[in-house]
Amino acid sequence: MIHLLTPHQHDFFTVNVQKALVHAAQAFADFISKKVVVTDMSLGGNIHTINTSLPENKPIFSLISVLKGDLRGKCYLNLSSQDADVLTSIALPEVYRQNKEMKEGILLELDNILTAAVVSILSNAFKLDTFAYVPKMYIFKSDELNQWLLEDYKEEKLALHFSTGFKIESHDIHPEFIWVLDENIIKFIESAHKTLQKSLS
Repeated sequence: MIHLLTPHQHDFFTVNVQKALVHAAQAFADFISKKVVVTDMSLGGNIHTINTSLPENKPIFSLISVLKGDLRGKCYLNLSSQDADVLTSIALPEVYRQNKEMKEGILLELDNILTAAVVSILSNAFKLDTFAYVPKMYIFKSDELNQWLLEDYKEEKLALHFSTGFKIESHDIHPEFIWVLDENIIKFIESAHKTLQKSLS
């Protein structure tokens, strides 16, 4: 997608993605009642294909939400098994941490919160009427996840990759957001950027 935007439009989009990730961190902090600090973030995109950057041959917890409305596609929140265990230990009382259903439930709720926070900021920034359905969780190896991404990409055409780091107490986690989207987002970014330029002139 980077190649479909002018440099100024791409910078405008990147700034809003960064705002969205900070907002997601705050929503996450409110949910777990602990301080969450954003330690790093990056945005990548590709008009050809996109793959997970998480380690090969290890389980990946992938929480997938379908987007509807002005912005259509799928949001993947991918976690390494280590990060999934850390989040479970932070968010659940010890007695429930080995319970498979409780672990899945808390990860799905965290995805709901993080995805909704990102969607909210981007919807406001780009004047989108869009929402995410309740997520589903899958456990993949990297090659399996990449195949899912490829199939979605064939249908929707655009892919975005947000990587971020969250520090929670002594823990560092690195969730990976991959969004596979239709081309509508380009016209909304262009329109919002033009509106901003007019307001500053």
